[in-house]
Amino acid sequence: MVAVMRKQQVLMGTEKISVIAAQRQFRSGTHVDETQAAHCLPGQLYLNSHPIYDLRGEQERLIKGRGIKPLPLFSKLTHLHGRTDVVNIALNSVDSLVEDMAGGRGLTVLLERSIYRLFERYRFEKSGGWEADFERVRVTVDGYRVAAGYACEERLDYLSVKQSHASSAQELQSLSDQILGANGYLGVVQDSSFVPETSQVTKFLWVVKDVLEDNSNIYSG
Repeated sequence: MVAVMRKQQVLMGTEKISVIAAQRQFRSGTHVDETQAAHCLPGQLYLNSHPIYDLRGEQERLIKGRGIKPLPLFSKLTHLHGRTDVVNIALNSVDSLVEDMAGGRGLTVLLERSIYRLFERYRFEKSGGWEADFERVRVTVDGYRVAAGYACEERLDYLSVKQSHASSAQELQSLSDQILGANGYLGVVQDSSFVPETSQVTKFLWVVKDVLEDNSNIYSG
C-alpha cells in the first residue's frame, strides 16, 4: 500500500517515518489458556506523526484526487495494522525481544528503515509501470527478511545464554518455549520457499487493482 500511495503521489517520499507500539488490535488471548494476541507487524507506521491509515478530511480528498479509492485503501491499512495471531505468552515475549533491540537492530526500527529505503528507490529510479513498483517492493521485503533473520539469530544467542543460567525449572521452561518460538521466527524469515503474497507479481497487481479508480492500464496477467 505504501508503494501505491507513493506512486500516485499521495506520499512524496519526504515524510517523517516512525514506527510506534501498535494501537489497533483484532482478537485477543485468554488468561486461562496463557495466550496473547501478537501483532503481525512489529509496530504501527506513522508518517509525519499521523498513522498511515488516518485518511479523513483533507487526506481523503487528496487520495480521491490521486485516483485511489479511500475505503479499500483504509480497509487494507487498518486490517494490516490490527491483524494478530493468538499465541502462547512465551512466543509473544519473543515478539517483544525481537522488535526492541539495542543499537537499532530490532524489527521496529527495521520497518522504519525499510520504508525509508522504499522511498529512496522511488527518488532515484525511473518510474516505470506497475511491474517496476512490484520489483521495488520485492527487493524491500527481501532486505527486511535478511535483517530480520540476523535479529532472530542474535536473540536466540541471548536466550541460550539466559537458559544456561536459569535459576528454576519454571524459568528454564519459559526460556525453552521462547527459544522454540525464536527458532520458528528464524525458520520463516530464512525459508526461501515462503513467498509473501505481495512478493508475487500477480497478487501484487490484484491489490493495486482493488484500490485504484482506473485500473484499465494494469497488466492483468
